[in-house]
Amino acid sequence: MKLVDGKLSRYRKWQVYLVVVLVLSLVALAATQYMRVSNLQKDVKSKNDSISKLESDLNTKQATLTDLESQTTGLNKKITSLEATIKELQKGSASNYQAPTYELTINKVRDHVIISGGIQDDSHKYLYVTVTVKNTSSSGGYVSPLDFTLKNSSNEKQPNYKEDSYYNTYYDPLGSAEFLSQSLAGGDSAKGTLLFIVGSSDKNFKLLYSGETHNISVN
Repeated sequence: MKLVDGKLSRYRKWQVYLVVVLVLSLVALAATQYMRVSNLQKDVKSKNDSISKLESDLNTKQATLTDLESQTTGLNKKITSLEATIKELQKGSASNYQAPTYELTINKVRDHVIISGGIQDDSHKYLYVTVTVKNTSSSGGYVSPLDFTLKNSSNEKQPNYKEDSYYNTYYDPLGSAEFLSQSLAGGDSAKGTLLFIVGSSDKNFKLLYSGETHNISVN
């Protein structure tokens, strides 16, 4: 009888032990699940916050776009109105329009050697022509280096630094190639420098501009 009671006592101890182990396992599993659920809730909250921010940004951008569309509509109306006004003015003033006329004064002529890659070009040189152009009319105009033509004593057109795709890659030692490019209102004057590429031995030239021919030379 005592032997049976001892076996039952050990059996009950094992039962209690197993129950305790099972309860602890369930508690650990529940804690793990709780952490997972908590982390998922945090992720969901973070994503919801991001979505809310994106929605707010989208609403702001839509409001800005609407405002820009409204401004664009207003500008288009103004442009249409201005175009109509310009057409009416053109109708009334076309018969009175006069093309601008210019007066050219030669201020200075000088030449300079061409050096490319450290080597002097023995066949060509730069020719700098400083001029003053006056708009003698009441109409506005524009003066550009490309309006001028230079010819040598053999009446051959010389390359303009601004239009020649080969020579305009050379270094301009005096930095003068773009001095004369600007709008010119009626009665106004502009002074600047033209740059041409000429033969190294050429001395005498003709500068043509606005129907005028000017003889120029270098020593």
